[in-house]
Amino acid sequence: IVVYDCSAADTAGTLVKTLEGPSDVEWCCFHPKGGTVLLAGSIADGTIWMYHTPPNPNQYKCLQVFVGHEGGVTAGAFTPDGKWVVSAGQDGTIRVWAPKTGMSRHVFRVMDQSGGHDHQEEGPGPGLTCLSVGGGSDGQLAIAGGEDGNAYVVHIQGKKLVATLPHFENTPGAASSTPSASSPPTSMEDDPEEQENMMEE
Repeated sequence: IVVYDCSAADTAGTLVKTLEGPSDVEWCCFHPKGGTVLLAGSIADGTIWMYHTPPNPNQYKCLQVFVGHEGGVTAGAFTPDGKWVVSAGQDGTIRVWAPKTGMSRHVFRVMDQSGGHDHQEEGPGPGLTCLSVGGGSDGQLAIAGGEDGNAYVVHIQGKKLVATLPHFENTPGAASSTPSASSPPTSMEDDPEEQENMMEE
């Protein structure tokens, strides 16, 4: 990750610092409050890195590395209040992380990774490709798009899969995209400490 100072008139910017990080960067975003905390996600190693990038480059540092996705991390963001990190991955999961501890608060396993075939012979099923957070009147809805033609809506605070929305141009013969009671359940892989914190809230 390379940081530039673009405050000068020179549109090329001035190189400030190169940060140690993942082997590749698929996406990055800033914390909604202040803009000095940066997230960056990797496809190659399936990690998310969080950095502090204050005005003084000598104070730049890595604050946290989030590890748990079983494939590349295709998208991620802070929740609007900045309290949680949400990510989507090639493993078909939406994950909620606690920035201070780096622990997983919850894992939504929204996609069937079997893809209707044998993983050992053909590899994993389709994954998630994009993510947006901050939806709903309470700002707690997140939506992720999948390679199976579905969009998955989850409620972060309530830890629920709210809806599975099929794209009307889904390719015939693809995995069933009709929302039903048989939609893949979300797992309950919660960090006990974070569960206690949520109860207190």
